[in-house]
Amino acid sequence: MGPPLLTVAEVAGILRLSTATVYKAIRAGVIPAVRIVGQFRVAVPDMERLTAGHPGSERTPQGT
Repeated sequence: MGPPLLTVAEVAGILRLSTATVYKAIRAGVIPAVRIVGQFRVAVPDMERLTAGHPGSERTPQGT
Protein backbone atom coordinates (compact mmCIF):
# COMPACT_ATOMS: atom_id res chain seq x y z
CA MET A 1 0.00 0.00 0.00
CA GLY A 2 1.31 3.44 -0.91
CA PRO A 3 1.46 6.68 1.04
CA PRO A 4 -1.72 8.37 2.28
CA LEU A 5 -3.38 10.54 -0.35
CA LEU A 6 -5.08 13.92 -0.08
CA THR A 7 -7.95 15.26 -2.17
CA VAL A 8 -7.65 18.50 -4.09
CA ALA A 9 -9.95 20.14 -1.51
CA GLU A 10 -7.68 19.01 1.34
CA VAL A 11 -4.58 20.32 -0.48
CA ALA A 12 -6.36 23.62 -1.11
CA GLY A 13 -7.19 23.91 2.60
CA ILE A 14 -3.62 23.17 3.66
CA LEU A 15 -2.14 25.67 1.19
CA ARG A 16 -4.95 28.18 1.68
CA LEU A 17 -5.63 28.28 -2.05
CA SER A 18 -8.74 27.79 -4.12
CA THR A 19 -9.35 24.38 -5.62
CA ALA A 20 -9.09 25.96 -9.08
CA THR A 21 -5.56 27.16 -8.27
CA VAL A 22 -4.60 23.69 -7.03
CA TYR A 23 -5.92 22.12 -10.25
CA LYS A 24 -3.87 24.62 -12.29
CA ALA A 25 -0.75 23.81 -10.26
CA ILE A 26 -1.30 20.08 -10.76
CA ARG A 27 -1.75 20.49 -14.51
CA ALA A 28 1.39 22.69 -14.66
CA GLY A 29 3.38 20.03 -12.80
CA VAL A 30 4.02 22.23 -9.75
CA ILE A 31 2.10 19.88 -7.46
CA PRO A 32 2.71 16.19 -8.18
CA ALA A 33 -0.52 14.20 -8.30
CA VAL A 34 -2.00 10.95 -9.50
CA ARG A 35 -5.37 10.53 -11.14
CA ILE A 36 -7.55 7.81 -9.59
CA VAL A 37 -10.92 7.11 -11.19
CA GLY A 38 -10.90 10.57 -12.74
CA GLN A 39 -9.99 12.43 -9.54
CA PHE A 40 -6.60 13.86 -8.61
CA ARG A 41 -4.90 12.80 -5.39
CA VAL A 42 -1.71 14.20 -3.86
CA ALA A 43 0.55 12.04 -1.70
CA VAL A 44 1.17 13.34 1.83
CA PRO A 45 4.99 13.03 1.44
CA ASP A 46 4.79 15.23 -1.68
CA MET A 47 2.83 17.84 0.27
CA GLU A 48 5.39 17.69 3.08
CA ARG A 49 8.19 18.33 0.56
CA LEU A 50 6.25 21.24 -0.96
CA THR A 51 5.64 22.88 2.40
CA ALA A 52 8.94 22.03 4.15
CA GLY A 53 10.56 25.10 5.62
CA HIS A 54 7.63 27.40 4.90
CA PRO A 55 5.66 29.16 7.64
CA GLY A 56 2.61 27.12 8.55
CA SER A 57 4.13 23.88 7.24
CA GLU A 58 3.09 22.17 10.47
CA ARG A 59 -0.50 22.35 9.11
CA THR A 60 0.17 19.30 6.89
CA PRO A 61 -2.16 16.57 8.18
CA GLN A 62 -0.47 13.88 10.22
CA GLY A 63 -1.53 10.27 10.02
CA THR A 64 -3.90 10.68 7.07
